[in-house]
Amino acid sequence: MKILIAEDEDDIRRLLALNMKKEGYEVIECKDGIEALEAFKNQEVHLALLDIMMPNIDGITVMEEIRKTSVIPIIFITAMSTDSDKVLALELGADDYIVKPINTIELTARVASQLSRCYQYVNNKEEKQEYLTIININSRRATKIITDLFEFSLLDSMDYKLNMKNVDVNEVLREIVAYYIPELEAKDFNYDFNISEEEYLVNIDEVKFTRAISNLIDNAIKYNEKNTTLSVISRKFNDRIEIRIFDDGRGINEEIRDKIFEAFVREDKARSSSTEGAGLGLAITKAIIEKHSGSIKLLDNTKGTEYKIILNI
Repeated sequence: MKILIAEDEDDIRRLLALNMKKEGYEVIECKDGIEALEAFKNQEVHLALLDIMMPNIDGITVMEEIRKTSVIPIIFITAMSTDSDKVLALELGADDYIVKPINTIELTARVASQLSRCYQYVNNKEEKQEYLTIININSRRATKIITDLFEFSLLDSMDYKLNMKNVDVNEVLREIVAYYIPELEAKDFNYDFNISEEEYLVNIDEVKFTRAISNLIDNAIKYNEKNTTLSVISRKFNDRIEIRIFDDGRGINEEIRDKIFEAFVREDKARSSSTEGAGLGLAITKAIIEKHSGSIKLLDNTKGTEYKIILNI
């Protein structure tokens, strides 16, 4: 699917284009309204991102010209942020708007949402299926991004309380790894689970704890090739429980190791729209473990990736 980007500020235009290309879209870049109308006239466009304030021909005029022949989604890019300005943009005929400075996560979600209605204007069955596939992938990713952002914001709140229960953490770990065995075998992974048979009773929020551990296992599967071995170990030292989750795969780039638990940091910078998420998984895992008064570390290994979680009994 093709997205037309009309923005006179070079840095913003390049940022928008880079973000859209990463999501799997084709991009047409224009630096003013004249170029935008020429591009729209000569190429098939499925969505337009238009800066309102552009030289020569402004974004509103470009939209009015497009609307004479097309009902494609149009999203205004605006520096205006008051409610009246936003209402005006929509009343003028835009389908949506995004305010500068641009949040690329929000942009991805808004574009995916607007494109979800594009298919109804396509008659060719093969072309329609292609569009629906792209829309579905990006809509699913946008949904996950929004869900992760919501969960991360909750965990970041001092008032958020976990639903704590005294349970056997080893039994929870066994249930988690059992869930992943079919996927590991389907993807030709090896696995080695050495979870203690001893009962380790700990106060945890079972749902959130499962999410934290699952994020680590998901990443191991997502970023490694077949024949990688995934290991999960649990053991007790005095009044502490140690959980190690590690693989012998390709490891994490040295340049991001120190900030791997920060929000929006991705293990694979080159991943495309086929990989859902916005780089919040490990930040969420860290927040959950710390809500349990525990800690998580990325260990220095010569090969693969290893995380160590400490919980207090």
